[in-house]
Amino acid sequence: MRVSQTYLSPVEEVALIRQAKAGDDHARDRIVLAFSRLAVSVARKYRTFGVPVEDLVSEGIIGLLTALDKFDPDRGNRFYTYAQWWVRAQILDCVFRQVGVVRGSSSADAKMRFFRGERSVMSVSMEARVGGDLTVADTLVCADPKPDELAETVIDGERRSAALDRALGRLQKRERAIIEARYLSDEKITLADLSPVIGVSRERIRQIEVKALAKVSKAMGAA
Repeated sequence: MRVSQTYLSPVEEVALIRQAKAGDDHARDRIVLAFSRLAVSVARKYRTFGVPVEDLVSEGIIGLLTALDKFDPDRGNRFYTYAQWWVRAQILDCVFRQVGVVRGSSSADAKMRFFRGERSVMSVSMEARVGGDLTVADTLVCADPKPDELAETVIDGERRSAALDRALGRLQKRERAIIEARYLSDEKITLADLSPVIGVSRERIRQIEVKALAKVSKAMGAA
């Protein structure tokens, strides 16, 4: 996938952002064009999870637009640094939604499967119709697994579990606490729940979370 790149100087960047926030659609489009390579770069990192890269890039663009809405140019930060958090978070949310499309699964369950690397074709919705009253579930082979296949499944699960443990072990204490609370807990823990416990704002927790998710994803992918 090739994306046109339009590089902006810091002065041009701030000027365009101000214009875009004032309602200038042309300036908004120029910002998106200039930083679309960020969406493509992040999307490619998550292409192994079964979601088309084009869809991930589209989600990344949504993240860019969210960042543009929230960005304050008067604080002296570069937009790229700020936007990468929103782009990655939006793309990760897309991946999590795709992983969690099995009927009846919770968001937490989906995210736990994501970490464990469970990205099989079985993730499609069991309610998806393929013709008449026949469902996808009816088209899947339901025979008992062969002993060798079962053993390999168990071994693969153990490997992934060990890889997850190693990935979590590389996180800083606060990062690990946030990931375990948000994604590896049976309870639904919100950013607001964690804020008084961790002692930082919800926005800061979200930033730490996205950074930690990227670390875990990279470590799991290399395992």
